[in-house]
Amino acid sequence: MTAILITVGGEPSMWLGVYAVIYTYNRKELLAQCLASVQSQTMSPERIIVIDNGCSDGTQDYLAERGMLADRRIEYVRLEKNTGAAGGLRAGISHAFRRGCAWAWVMDDDVICEPGTLQGLKDAFEANFRDMREVGFLVSRLIGGDGRANNVPQIDDRRDEHDVCNDWTEFLARGLVKVRIATLTSVLLPRTTLLEFGTPRSDFFIWGEDTDYTLRITDRRPGYLVGGSRALHLRDVPGELDILNETDPRRLRNFYYLYRNTTYLRRTYWPAHGYFLFLGKALLQFFRSLGQKEHRWRRAGLILGGVAAGLFFRPRHEPLSHADEPLLADSRDAGLRTVSNIATAP
Repeated sequence: MTAILITVGGEPSMWLGVYAVIYTYNRKELLAQCLASVQSQTMSPERIIVIDNGCSDGTQDYLAERGMLADRRIEYVRLEKNTGAAGGLRAGISHAFRRGCAWAWVMDDDVICEPGTLQGLKDAFEANFRDMREVGFLVSRLIGGDGRANNVPQIDDRRDEHDVCNDWTEFLARGLVKVRIATLTSVLLPRTTLLEFGTPRSDFFIWGEDTDYTLRITDRRPGYLVGGSRALHLRDVPGELDILNETDPRRLRNFYYLYRNTTYLRRTYWPAHGYFLFLGKALLQFFRSLGQKEHRWRRAGLILGGVAAGLFFRPRHEPLSHADEPLLADSRDAGLRTVSNIATAP
């Protein structure tokens, strides 16, 4: 499906193709809250795609028992194994694209939207732009469980060839701020962005895929933080990721990807001094980890191994195109659409 605008009563509308994409892994209670908040939006998404990233905690049964999957807008997509946040994002966005979305409204399972979160993103676009190609993405303002700002995007303060700073305040009076980097938590992506930049790269697995994706987008198109769209972000651990303070052995293993991915990102997108500052910080953390009481050798090995891997890491670009074939036909059960085994979907 290649058309983006749908005509209603003779007037073109680009808002009939908004698909919510939620990816989840073993957090069924949080997912239930997230899904309920999406289902109760004042501006209703046309479809809600839930990506079950190989959950082993009975997520699907949990939602079904509570009647949450009776909503016929829902497509529940179960992957055979956990592909990380990056793989879950790719699967969800690819699925929405192939279903013909005009916009993909993407989030993970710990985002609890206010009733007007999606409406705020729509209103911001309509008040300031006329064409999808004018924006790379729009992202909501996030508040943590403590009421403080959370996952604040990085302002786009780059300078042009004349050493003049880009005017990130251009739309400030209308509640928009131009940003360079954002997380994919309540972010609205137009189909034109998906066609040009594809999806987050699944090779990242976890931690860094959103930075890479939004950096690639904002190299060519502006992204904006929307002050009038707000959501609650209930992160497991608030604040910056820190291997020295991590106490959960299950999360500890993910720091290999953090160091690998950050090494790649700094090497690719940052100036030389930013890259070497990160390497210096990683070296300092390596020596500090040797003084830890628990898992000292594991922490040190994850830092060293991640940085070494990052020197040679080359994530694959995974584009989308109009030529992509639709996914296999759904199987229906009491209004629930389930598609299995798309972990390797192109």
